[in-house]
Amino acid sequence: MKLCFDNLIIEVTRKCNMCCEHCMRGDAEDSNLNLDKFTEFINNVDSIGSITFTGGEPTLNINAIKFVLHMIKTLNIPVYSFYTVTNGKKITSEFLNIMIDWYVYCIECGGEPDLCGVALSQDEFHEYIEPENIAKLRALSFYRPDDKKTRNWSQVQLIDIGRARNIVSNPKRDPMRYPPTVDIINDTITITDGQITFTTDGELLFDCDYEYESTDEIKACDWNNAVETFNRMATDPDYIFPI
Repeated sequence: MKLCFDNLIIEVTRKCNMCCEHCMRGDAEDSNLNLDKFTEFINNVDSIGSITFTGGEPTLNINAIKFVLHMIKTLNIPVYSFYTVTNGKKITSEFLNIMIDWYVYCIECGGEPDLCGVALSQDEFHEYIEPENIAKLRALSFYRPDDKKTRNWSQVQLIDIGRARNIVSNPKRDPMRYPPTVDIINDTITITDGQITFTTDGELLFDCDYEYESTDEIKACDWNNAVETFNRMATDPDYIFPI
C-alpha cells in the first residue's frame, strides 16, 4: 500500500540565520534534511495535497527543496499546492527560481493557483529586512505579503514552547494537537485533517508546532515504518494517539 497525504510538512533544515526571542523551535541546530531517509519515505507516497517547507529557515537549504521536487517528478507524485515562510534575510535568485518551479509543477498537476504561496515573517521579533529582499519576493505572483505580517505585540499568538517560554508578560497559547483521520481507500492509505511533519532526521510528527527537544512526545513513527504505522491507525481501533 501507498500513502496519500492531505498536508505534508517537510522540515528542510534546523539551521537559522536569526535568533528570534519568540521562536517556538528553541535554539537552531546544525541539521539538514536527510535525503536518503526522505528518498525511502517518498517512494511509498502516492499523492500529496499540499506541501509546506519549514525549518529553521528554509532559504538556508535550497538544495533540499530542489531535491524534493526532483523526487516528486521522478516518481510522478502529484502535488496540488505548496507553501513556504521565510524570514527574508537571504533572498536569492536560486530561491525565487525553485519557488517558481514548484508553482509550475503544482499548476501542471491541476492545482489551484491561489493555494500556492510564499510568505514573509514580519513582526517585532524578527530582524530588519532590506527593502530589496521584499522587492524580490514581490516578483512572485503567489507572494502573500499579509500572511505573517504584524507589528502589534498583543496580536502575536505565541506558543509556550522553545525560546518563547522566556517571555512571560504577553499572551500565549498551547500547541493544539489533533490526530489525523486515516482511512484505506482503493488500497491507498489516506491521511487527512492532521498536520504531518517530516523532520530533518526522518521522524514523522503529528504536529507542526513543536520544539526540537520534545519531538519524541509527538512522534508518530520513523520514515521506514510510515506505511505500517498509518495502516495500523486505519485498521486498529486500539491504536493510541501520542499526546
